[in-house]
Amino acid sequence: TNKSYFVKVNVHQLYGDTVVWKYYTHEQFDASSVVDQRVSAIDNNLYWFAEQEGGSQQVRMGLLDGDIRQWSDPVSVNGNVKLGSIITYNKSLYAVSKEGELLMSQEGQNWNSVSTAFHFHNLLGVQPGVELDGKRYSDEYMAAIVKHEEQYHFAYTFDGDTWTLAPIGGNGSTQLPEGFPIDGYTLPISVNAQPKNGNITSRLYVVGGVDQQGNLVNSTWSCDGVSWVEFPQQNLPAMQKASIVTYTRKADKPGLLWILHPGLMANGKVSRELWFSENSGVTWKKLSREYSEMADTQNIAPIACGSAFYSPKDFNIYFFGGIDEDGRQQSSIYGGQYRLLNFSPIK
Repeated sequence: TNKSYFVKVNVHQLYGDTVVWKYYTHEQFDASSVVDQRVSAIDNNLYWFAEQEGGSQQVRMGLLDGDIRQWSDPVSVNGNVKLGSIITYNKSLYAVSKEGELLMSQEGQNWNSVSTAFHFHNLLGVQPGVELDGKRYSDEYMAAIVKHEEQYHFAYTFDGDTWTLAPIGGNGSTQLPEGFPIDGYTLPISVNAQPKNGNITSRLYVVGGVDQQGNLVNSTWSCDGVSWVEFPQQNLPAMQKASIVTYTRKADKPGLLWILHPGLMANGKVSRELWFSENSGVTWKKLSREYSEMADTQNIAPIACGSAFYSPKDFNIYFFGGIDEDGRQQSSIYGGQYRLLNFSPIK
């Protein structure tokens, strides 16, 4: 007795546990006269700012979950914006002007002065509020670095208008601690309180930058809403204008894997080496050390100071623009995707 069987074998043609880094476009726009740039976001809307020689500024608009190569025509920016200071707060863009005013815009083009309470130097991001079991313990606020009586201080606001110098730690001082960066740190990362994990305070993080003495920083600095704490790094080189993506290897647990794209080193060098942290920046390691399948950037030319975002829709990481090893501004877009996250059964 015999019987014939039909056997169908499905063979995966993709390696799920990898990230293939690739260019989406090599030259999104002519950057030959660009001296500075920054990409910011309000929800799904992207704003690509570029400053030209002579000081004029332009902005292009795109969509994070759309065709990343499609951007609007540039429009002139009405405001002398310090591009590296731009953050998002209450669904608006905030920045510091080069004259020290606090500026606000809802569409990236027109910027209005909203406060001259202090001489604003830079913005430190948003400290999320804390609510536990229906009880509100603290409200969300925006933090800044201001100059007061020729010294740098921390300040905060709940509405963008009224600003207060912020005492740091138990000594009541509002001045920045030694080694704290005043420029060139990463785009601030805000993390909500996580009571289930024993964390009942929100966190605000910045990495790297330049301190008051002009020294490059390699530390992670974190604020719990009351005080800032430094986490010195043994392996991460000191750098400025690095960028971080709060990524993941598990679709249902976002934000567990932070990937750092390097900035400019002390010697002016540019690196293609990616770094990672799985403890919110307390320690940083080379991505190739433990996740080599995610770290192959050989197809990408060395570049620094790019703006970084990822799309929750398809888990694509994007790095926009930056400075090449010859010191020239570029308008390329490159990125990748941890392919396992986009497998339909897992999503």
